[in-house]
Amino acid sequence: MKPLFGFDKTNNKPSKASEYVTKTISKALENEYDEITQVSFNIHKKLENKLKKYSKYIIFFGAVLVISCILLAIKDNSFSQMWEQRKIVLIVGGIALVAGIIARIVSNFIKPKKEILEDLEWNKKELENWMQKRAEFFEFDENTYKIDILHAMFTIKKGEVKPILTFGTYNNVPTVMFIKNGNFCVSDNINVYEFPLESFKEVVEIEEKKAFSNWTQEKEYTQEYSQSIDGAVVKKGITYHITKCKRVIFDIDGEEYYFEIIPYDFEKMDELVNQINISKPLMTDLEEEVEEENLFELREEENEK
Repeated sequence: MKPLFGFDKTNNKPSKASEYVTKTISKALENEYDEITQVSFNIHKKLENKLKKYSKYIIFFGAVLVISCILLAIKDNSFSQMWEQRKIVLIVGGIALVAGIIARIVSNFIKPKKEILEDLEWNKKELENWMQKRAEFFEFDENTYKIDILHAMFTIKKGEVKPILTFGTYNNVPTVMFIKNGNFCVSDNINVYEFPLESFKEVVEIEEKKAFSNWTQEKEYTQEYSQSIDGAVVKKGITYHITKCKRVIFDIDGEEYYFEIIPYDFEKMDELVNQINISKPLMTDLEEEVEEENLFELREEENEK
């Protein structure tokens, strides 16, 4: 099973979805979007908590030294002499562990600068304005669903998909999803993709820890809001963490592909799936009617002969 969206770094090519593009945004809007996302990247880079980042390496370094001493003592059966033989290593390892833990605790109290947060808010409004322009360009109707997709470049090793993450987080891409002309349609910020309804297979819920970078919901994040969706989204610093997501699976050309969505969009996806379940029988009935009409025309032609 492979991601439907993203970029396959193993084969250095776009994912399967690129074969189903039916409409692409104008170059001017694409350039505007690139500028907004570049500014967003720079802001998030400034927001990165470097003390928290480096504290992990310090703790790891200290733990390696201490554990190495213990393992060597077990191997040589010399616990009683471990302190005398490896005093300096143990002291350095102990200091590194304590320093790393203290740095980790202190990092939780470091808050981003006010001007950076203001830049982040401005960038968010710029993105919202751009998304309105996108909606006008693609002429979306009212019967659509705004659903975020967890997006990342990825590699495939021994059949296992491994995401390539920026600062350990996915990019949650706002998309617009809808049913049109017998297709499951998805519009990201650049393209509209149309997948045949019969390729849609199922939606499954999976338990897996993930983090994403942006809050795209109209409602501001609060603990009360998190509890309203079973506490499935938890804010830690400037990132948002989940322990479960839903995987939307397609069967295309005999292979399974998927994209994943965040708990705050579960209800919207359920509504969209209901639309699919209604549309599929209608499409089948329509195909049967067309087939019957074709048979009737063939019989008339034969009678005329």
